[in-house]
Amino acid sequence: MTELLTLLQFDKPQWLIAIPVSAILLGMLLWKVPQLLGNWQRLSEKGRNYTYYFPNRALLETGRPGNQQKNKYVIFLLQYTRYFLLLTLIFIALAQPYKKGQQLPDPPSYHDIVFLVDTSITMALKDYQIDGQRIERMSMLKKVLEHFIHALDGSRIGINVFSEKVYTLSPLTTDYDLLGKQLNRLESAVLTGRTSNPSQAMLFTSRQYQHSATKPALVMLTDINRPDRKIDPRVAAEYLSTQGFHLHIIGIGAGSQQAENTEDISGLIYQPANFRLLEEIAVAGKGQFYWTKDLNSLNDALDNIRQTEKRQVELKPEFIKLPLYSWFVGLALLWITFWQILPFLRVVV
Repeated sequence: MTELLTLLQFDKPQWLIAIPVSAILLGMLLWKVPQLLGNWQRLSEKGRNYTYYFPNRALLETGRPGNQQKNKYVIFLLQYTRYFLLLTLIFIALAQPYKKGQQLPDPPSYHDIVFLVDTSITMALKDYQIDGQRIERMSMLKKVLEHFIHALDGSRIGINVFSEKVYTLSPLTTDYDLLGKQLNRLESAVLTGRTSNPSQAMLFTSRQYQHSATKPALVMLTDINRPDRKIDPRVAAEYLSTQGFHLHIIGIGAGSQQAENTEDISGLIYQPANFRLLEEIAVAGKGQFYWTKDLNSLNDALDNIRQTEKRQVELKPEFIKLPLYSWFVGLALLWITFWQILPFLRVVV
């Protein structure tokens, strides 16, 4: 029993304060209101039929002033004990006592990743080949995002799209069906304009998550062609790092003129991706630069992001709670039952 009491903990310990308060109020009430003592005395006499063969015996037992005062104290103590113990058991049950069980396993690590997706006009250039066919940078970009989303199952993923302006395509979510549907909406120079402004995208995302307890990892997918020069993207990336963000860059497109598609009839002037500038932005953002040669080349990027951007939920150790309030409710019921049958037990005796 002593060991159990030392292991007891309470979900709502404020109810325990009511025990000493009720002790004082109950004593004052029972002592100041004599009618309650009289009622209790009559209840305690219930079921008893005394027949005195000597009429003066009743007077000898109860008629003396000393005996009357003594009986009053005894009745007060009995009644006080009855109600105080009952109230104590009720208040302990209301405090919801429990005993610690087995420790729960630690929560799993997770990732919060926001992709900054370039949708400028240069994403329409065809400098990738899959199965012998030329495909647009945007098509490869979508495949890259799909590859990341499936590989990062269990993580929260958000998507911001940018070119001239920045929009949130999807906030941080684990609804991968929604993310897949939103990816289908991506097209070159349709949602946000024709030219590219990566600096604005970085600052927009910084403001969006500036009050987050843990900053998400940022992964920008871009070819960084013809960027807006009002704010140098390297300066914007450095600002992000001072705010607690890590910016990784995934380069989309070929890095030389050799990948130019001479059969392209879109009218666009071919521009290779600016890998040097992309690397400088990644360094300023305290991240890594990766070039999307093909989907297989992204495995290193995935592994690095998983390891460096892992978030561990910081929580105190939790244990299974074994509730014990039912024991105290049961004791209270037994106590009430005992006092209900006590007069009949005394008759039998």
